Formats: sequence, C-alpha cells, structure tokens
Amino acid sequence: MSVVAMGDSPWRILMPQGWASIPTGDGAAKVVERIVLRAVGHPHRDELIKIRIELDRQLRGLVTEARHQGAAYVHTIVDPMHGMPVSGSLVVVEVIGPTDDAILEQVRVVLGQGEGQIEVSTEEVAGYAALRRVRRVLKPVPFDSLSEPVVNIHVDYVVDVGPGNVLMLAFSTMSEDLATEMIALFDAMAGTLTRQPEAADAAKQPGGALSVRTSEG
Repeated sequence: MSVVAMGDSPWRILMPQGWASIPTGDGAAKVVERIVLRAVGHPHRDELIKIRIELDRQLRGLVTEARHQGAAYVHTIVDPMHGMPVSGSLVVVEVIGPTDDAILEQVRVVLGQGEGQIEVSTEEVAGYAALRRVRRVLKPVPFDSLSEPVVNIHVDYVVDVGPGNVLMLAFSTMSEDLATEMIALFDAMAGTLTRQPEAADAAKQPGGALSVRTSEG
C-alpha cells in the first residue's frame, strides 16, 4: 500500500497497489488515455477494442461524476485483483461552511439524497466521530444510453472534523458479486485516514464563508 496525500490539505490515506489518481480538470483525458493503454496494451488490436472502449467509458464516467461532486481527483482501481477486473473508486471532499444547512447541501451534492440505504452506523475515523452508511443504488451506465442501469454499492463516510468542518469519503463499486469483499476493503482504507498533527488545532476554529477543499492525489 502507499500513502496518498490529499493535495495541500492535511489528510493522508493508504491505498492498495493497483489504484491510480485521475484529475477531474485539465489533464484528465491524457491520464485516462495513459491508464487505458497501460491496462489494455496495443490500442489497435481488434480483440481489445471493445475492452478499451468500455474501460475508457468507465473512467470518463468516474471523472465526470467526481467533478460534479466537487472533487479535484478521483481515486480508482486500474489493475486486476487476483487476475479479475474489479470496479472501485474513492472521492474525498472536505467542506468548511458557516451553517449546518450550507454543509448539508454540500453533503447532498457529494453523496446524493441517501437513496438505497441498507446499513447505517457510527464509527471513529482518524480520531473523529463519523457517520457510515452502505447503499445499493441502480445507476445508468456512463456514456451509454442503451444499456440497462447497473447496481452500484456505495460506502459513505461523513466525518465531523471540527466546528463547521466535515470530511466526506465516498467509496463506490459496480462489482456487486464482490460487494462483501469491496465493502471490507473500503472500510479498511477509511481506517487508515490520518490528519497531520499541525492541522489539529486549526480544525477547532469555526469556518468563515463556505469553502470546499477537495482531494488531490
């Protein structure tokens, strides 16, 4: 596993081998192209064209959704696990807002309305109280209007890191047949979240105008 810094924020998280960070702004297309070429190999071999198109569509879909959520990066599985293709992604967004309503609105943008909720619990993450929920949601296939919606398993963490300050971790997988294993992996990753000591005191200060700090790989 490797430590991934969340841009200029104090947050750090461990990610397993086989994950990559893709920017949601400038440079996204080039990173996606590089990942697809690395994963599939020769781009013009006929038998690989369908696989390449599908992987490209999935990655662009993740980037588009993460951009809408307000994240600067999306972290995603790009290598097979035990020889099998597996879907998995993580978006991290930190919100600093002047009111509870402002924070809740941003939570809805990142995590949706909470549909498909199948499990809710309270946890401790990085020494802070957190709300954890697992959701099963039918979602359209990105950039494919002809396919049937597919099941997405979401594991959401909303971490109360200080007055007017919330950190959200949004994990997701389309590998429903491996849901139990993926949920365990996501929980293990969330358990590695740490905050740099020098930022602890600053988190206790109330926020000013609403701002959003997003993850950067």
